Amino acid sequence: MKKLWLGVTLLLSPVVQADLLRIGAIGDLNGTECQALYPSNSITSFETMISKYSPDHVIFPGDVVHGECLSYSGNEPYRSVVARMWAEFDRRFFSKERASRTLAIAPGNHDAPYIAPGTRGRETFEVENAAFKTFWLAKEKDLGLDRVFVPGHEDNYPFFWAYLYEKVLFVVLHSTKSSGSISDATRQKAWLRALLKTPEAQAAELRLAYGHVPPYPVLDPSVGSKYSAFLKSEQSGQSNALVDILIDGNVNLLVVGHSHAPYPGELVRQKDQKRLKILSLPCSHSPRALYSKTARSDRGFAIIQRDETGKMLISIKNYSTGKEIPYDYYPASIDVKSSAVRYQRIARDGYKSLAITQNATVPYSHARALVMKPDYALVRGKVSWFGLRAMRRRE
Repeated sequence: MKKLWLGVTLLLSPVVQADLLRIGAIGDLNGTECQALYPSNSITSFETMISKYSPDHVIFPGDVVHGECLSYSGNEPYRSVVARMWAEFDRRFFSKERASRTLAIAPGNHDAPYIAPGTRGRETFEVENAAFKTFWLAKEKDLGLDRVFVPGHEDNYPFFWAYLYEKVLFVVLHSTKSSGSISDATRQKAWLRALLKTPEAQAAELRLAYGHVPPYPVLDPSVGSKYSAFLKSEQSGQSNALVDILIDGNVNLLVVGHSHAPYPGELVRQKDQKRLKILSLPCSHSPRALYSKTARSDRGFAIIQRDETGKMLISIKNYSTGKEIPYDYYPASIDVKSSAVRYQRIARDGYKSLAITQNATVPYSHARALVMKPDYALVRGKVSWFGLRAMRRRE
C-alpha cells in the first residue's frame, strides 16, 4: 500500500504545487435579430471551449441572444419570442453547464439595448430589457458566485455588479451604447470607483472587468461604420473616463466584445506609463477584419489563466479546432488616434496557456479539490487528470 501511495504522490506533485484557475471568455453568439435559434458556429465555438479546455468559470461579455430587434412583424407576440431566446440560451449554454462550472454575463446591445434613463425606447427594446432582467433575476441563485456589495453605492444587478471567484474580483459592466459613454454612466462609475476601494477589491489576487462595447477600436477602418463603434468618451484623458478609473483602480484586465475581431492588447497611459490589458474577443459567428488586415479574422473564444506563480496568461483559440491563433497574427500596435495612450500587443510571454486538455471533463478548481483529498479521488474514481482516474467533485 505504501508503494501505491508513493506513486500517486509523485504523479500529483505538479498539481499540488499549482494554484491554477482557467477562465473561458466567449461572446457575440447571436445570429439574425428577432428570432431564437443560434448559428451552428456559435454552438461549435462554445462546445469546443468546454470540451478542450474545461474552464472553471465562463464569462460572456454580451450579445448572447438575438435582440435589438428594430422592427417586428411576426404573428407571435414579441414578448414570447424574447422569452424563447432566453430559454434557448439556457438550454444550449447556461443550464447545460452550470452543474460543472460557474457562468456569468455582461449585457450586450443585442441582449438589453441601450435606453436612456427616464425615457421610453422602442417597444421591442423595452421588451428585451425587461426579459434580460427577468431571466437573470430568476437565475441569480443558480450563479453560485459571491456577490460584492458596496456600502453607500448600490449596484444594478444584472446590468452592472461584481463578484468574487477564486480570489479574483470580477466586475460586470453595463456597456451597451455603441458610442459615447457607458450606460447609466454617472451612477455606474460612482459605484465602480467605490467598488475598487473595497477590502474585497484590495485583497483580490486579480481584478478583471468585462463589458460589451470597447473603449478603443481594433478593427481595420475598411470595415465601415462598425470601426467607429467604441466608447470615445471613456478613453484615457477624457473627463471621468472609464479607462482611467480602471487603471487607477489597479484593474488587471478588461474583456470586451462587439468588434467581432480578436486582439490581446495592452494600453499604456503615456503620462505615467501605467497599464491596462484589454482583451478584444473574437466573435462566434460573424467575424470582421482586424486592424491592418484585409481578410476576416477567425471565429473563436479566449482562455484566461492564472498560472502557478499568479501570473495572468491569455490565449485566443480557433472556434472549431481549439488551436491557438498565433501571436504574430496580431499587429504590434494599433493606431487609436490618441496622444494620451499607446495601444500595443501584449508581451509574448503573456500570450499562452496550457495546451488542449485531453479528455478534459473536470474544471481546474474541482481537480484541485480532488488532489487535496487523494483518498476521496481514488475511492470514487473517474476523471482523467495527469493520468489519475478520479471523480469530479463539486465544491
